[in-house]
Amino acid sequence: MSQLVRRLLSALILLGVVSSTAAYAQSAVQADRIAAHPNLRATTRIAGHVPSWAIQANDAGPVSPDTSLRLTFVLSRSPERQAAFTQLLADLQNPASPSYHHWLTPQQIGTRFGPTQHDLDTLTAWLSSQGLPVKEIAPSRIFVTTEAPVSAVANALGTSFRYFNVAAPAGQIAKARLAATTAPAIPTALAAIVTAIDGLADIPVYPMHHSSATPVPLGTSASTGTHYITPADFAVLYDLNPVYQSGINGANQKIAIMGRSRVDSGDISIFEKVTNLATKQPNIIVAPAGVDPGTTNTIDQDEATFDVDRVLGTAPGAQADLVIANAASGGIQTAAQYEVQTLLDPIMSISFGSCETNAGQSGITFWDTLFSQAAAEGISVFVSSGDAGAAACQSGNAPPSGTQARSINVICASSFATCVGGTQFADIASPATYWKPTNGTGLETAISYIPEGAWNEPTAISGSITTFVDSATGGGASAFITKPVWQIGTGVPADGFRDVPDVSFSTSIHNGYLICEGYKGQDCVNVIGLISGTSGSAPAMAGIAAILNQKTGGAQGNLNPFLYRLAASTPAAFHDATPATSGSSCDINTPSVCNNSTPSPTGLTGGLAGFALTTGYDQATGLGSLDVSNIVSAFTGAETISVSPASSSLTLAAGAIAGNTDLLTINSTVFAGSLSLGCTVTYNGTGTPASSPICSISPGTVTIPANGSVTSTLTLATSARSTAALAPKPSPRSTATFARFTLASLFLLPLLATKRVRRSLRTWSALSTGILLLAALGTLSACSGSSTPISPNPLLISSTNTAIAVSTPTIFAGASDTFSATVVNAGFNTAVAPTGSVRFFVNGGSTPAATAALSGTTATASIPFPTTGTYNVVAVYSGDNNFTASTSAAGSVAVIPTGTTAGSYTVTITAAAANGPTATSTVALTIQ
Repeated sequence: MSQLVRRLLSALILLGVVSSTAAYAQSAVQADRIAAHPNLRATTRIAGHVPSWAIQANDAGPVSPDTSLRLTFVLSRSPERQAAFTQLLADLQNPASPSYHHWLTPQQIGTRFGPTQHDLDTLTAWLSSQGLPVKEIAPSRIFVTTEAPVSAVANALGTSFRYFNVAAPAGQIAKARLAATTAPAIPTALAAIVTAIDGLADIPVYPMHHSSATPVPLGTSASTGTHYITPADFAVLYDLNPVYQSGINGANQKIAIMGRSRVDSGDISIFEKVTNLATKQPNIIVAPAGVDPGTTNTIDQDEATFDVDRVLGTAPGAQADLVIANAASGGIQTAAQYEVQTLLDPIMSISFGSCETNAGQSGITFWDTLFSQAAAEGISVFVSSGDAGAAACQSGNAPPSGTQARSINVICASSFATCVGGTQFADIASPATYWKPTNGTGLETAISYIPEGAWNEPTAISGSITTFVDSATGGGASAFITKPVWQIGTGVPADGFRDVPDVSFSTSIHNGYLICEGYKGQDCVNVIGLISGTSGSAPAMAGIAAILNQKTGGAQGNLNPFLYRLAASTPAAFHDATPATSGSSCDINTPSVCNNSTPSPTGLTGGLAGFALTTGYDQATGLGSLDVSNIVSAFTGAETISVSPASSSLTLAAGAIAGNTDLLTINSTVFAGSLSLGCTVTYNGTGTPASSPICSISPGTVTIPANGSVTSTLTLATSARSTAALAPKPSPRSTATFARFTLASLFLLPLLATKRVRRSLRTWSALSTGILLLAALGTLSACSGSSTPISPNPLLISSTNTAIAVSTPTIFAGASDTFSATVVNAGFNTAVAPTGSVRFFVNGGSTPAATAALSGTTATASIPFPTTGTYNVVAVYSGDNNFTASTSAAGSVAVIPTGTTAGSYTVTITAAAANGPTATSTVALTIQ
């Protein structure tokens, strides 16, 4: 009676569980982090929103109350959602993961990882109530944009705004910049989901380029010692021609270029004509949330023109999408949001920069969050490292001012963006070695690759006047982003933080890039402009990514993990810039092509010590520049593994138990992950052998690191007339069969056992569930006559899972095999453990071949197999007073004849990743 009542009550509880399944499924996805009726009076200030230049010494006056501000609230994920998202980002780049390159849409990211609808609604309702109307909620549910006058923002966020004087780089007009004077305050209840607010300060964001003041004659300039770079030269210098000749030029690939100006179509057409490129114009896309800046005739237009030239000059078959918005409507932030939330081009290039120190935590959070979303969507992001050397807060290509301090470009600090720096060719001592005296097709003059140092041109000479300037490749360590797990290798600092750049290309004005800028009066037929800076590096790398995407047939997402693995496995894919290749003596305190140090306003010394070139990675040039042909070849075949047996041949006597093993070494190139190992034996003679050897590998599953190795052991078993069990072979992963119960099986079948019970059921039906439960609870102890302990929680009869493991899947006839059954509690009852016994049935027989008592959760039995054949064995747990019965899936054993046939055999060993490379190897086996 006790067990009957207990099953009845368990069924009633199950009804309650089933009825709440839908509600549970929703709450299990993510709980609300804001209360249903939150207290919005208590406030919390969010640090990291006041730039370092917003100080009284720089004060430039009040801000008009009606000045419009565009703010983007960056939301956080719950800890468990963020952990899941972080794991997904790793899996997307792990060839061994089922999620490898299975990119998500912005909507999928929002549904799976964004804040709950309740939390979003609460935030947006509060914003509206404060006079901050919501303009847009990103599909990823992480960015909420609002626009309102300064007066409303100041009142809502408990702050005030002032203008401050901020220096501008060469070619840019300095202007006062708006900023909040104190950290913003929001309701403490909302701080659970708001991590940053972008737009509270007008952080200057500048193009990372420098145009030569003097145009050059179109054609060779060997007489001046200055050699400009055309697309044809770039192809020679960085080994793109073999790739082009194979038909790979970025065809059908889209590259989104972030900009703040349109380009003059004539400038693009003339550039393409004189450099022998196919005629192609960029698509101009004005971000819907932004304002069309038109052709600005400013450095913003220079930047857009330079970027389009470098994209189409590197990947002439690609489609360049120039995504623009004017600075007042958000500029590149607005353009980048449109690319990541809507446009979804698989490649994005940003040639702008801003100082990480000034941007602070809020700036880092905005870009890192946006780029992590891009990575989940399969978008490869490339950003210029900066043009002010190690002092990113200084104005690039301008004399240093104030106190110089180390900082990096905030936009390229994210580990989900590839930061692209600058190198400088060491060609001054022997230009004829590397440059032709006359032009070839497309104005080509480069002969071959030229050794590189770090880009650093600390002096600007005009006539007889020398000016000292910060004009060098940006690089260093982030103050906010911790070291990503993939950033390892020779030279990578053990500093705990993200280091930049990742890779580099030539960016000096000494070897500037050809550009046509008609608004400056260039006719681009007789004379043409030169332009330099890390602005050219990001779009060049974007063009190379388009080539990789075309070659592999799909988007690659964040390229950084691959680049660092490849640097370790295939160094020929990179040109490492070192002190030796720079051709210069090196002193970290003096700016030179050996470092990205900066000068003082009055001389080469007394400036800021930056970072020196080293062998391998360094914070001036990263991993170096690319040999594109080598990197494409390595990229498409990079994920490889190999299996090497210690002995390629073995000779054994039938029945041998010594000398029958072989050590296997599995090696990885780039690939990292789990591998399954297997083996087969093939007879090389005529006819069919009476009995073949048996092979096994232990362990059968291994985890291998990138560019590493692991070992396993191959075991061969032979027999003359042996009846002994063979050496165990790792069994396949067991599949447990879950006990399945309907309410009928739990409730009705026991009650139909007697008429008395049926009458009782009719009587109980008039009682409420609560009374029924209380009545049942009172009878459990008195009615139980079983010797099996009864759970102290009498309401719960738990289900079980039973799994079976086979000791040796293949044995000789006459041997016995060992089977282990594991019974696991699959229900709610945790107070006691399953007890009783397990019966083992062979090939569906009605009589058990063996019965074994549980010892803990396991029962083990040995079963003899006298005849050959394939046998399926299942384990049946009988249940007890606390647990239901359950049956395992079948475990299979193959029984083969005794007496191994002498002769020649081949043992084939395989190693395979679930979604990655495979490898095979063989061992010749002779049985005497």
